[in-house]
Amino acid sequence: MNIRRLQGLALMASAVCFLLGIFGPQSLSLIGPQATGFFVIVGILLFIGGIPAVNSAQPTGTIGLAGIGLLILASLIALLFRLSLVPSGFEGSLSLTSAVAGMLGAFITGWLTVRERVFPAWLGWALIAQGFLNFFTGVIRLGPLTGMIPIFLPLLVVAVYFAYGYFLYQNAAKPAVARKLPVA
Repeated sequence: MNIRRLQGLALMASAVCFLLGIFGPQSLSLIGPQATGFFVIVGILLFIGGIPAVNSAQPTGTIGLAGIGLLILASLIALLFRLSLVPSGFEGSLSLTSAVAGMLGAFITGWLTVRERVFPAWLGWALIAQGFLNFFTGVIRLGPLTGMIPIFLPLLVVAVYFAYGYFLYQNAAKPAVARKLPVA
């Protein structure tokens, strides 16, 4: 088993952890609220370990590394918040930094996914939508849609991370160079 497949497993496991952290046994009062924090922290750590495989599957140079780096930065800031390690007075600026980095990282990585055709195009579009929804729900009040976003957005995140992990694990992500038709 190569490292890319392990990173694919990490992304799939992170999606499951996020799902358990949001809709897991604590929502049924079977276990305490500390489990939510545990599942989300483990999910963030698995995501940070797994997401670099997306760039190794579709090597796109500096711009691809920048997109993955921004996603990791946003995740690290979210981890600091979860672990209560954010110094007082920095909450506002760090949460905005995390939101902007996550949105830009999702846009860059999603755009490269659509363009490079290593992963299915719908996955890139879903990642772009997730990045923009995550950012704009914190900035703009959406009126009656506000109640639907906290349910739809986590499910979209879980689907995107799981799908990236699945395609990485199955080695279905073939380099774009090998898939192009020869020029006649």
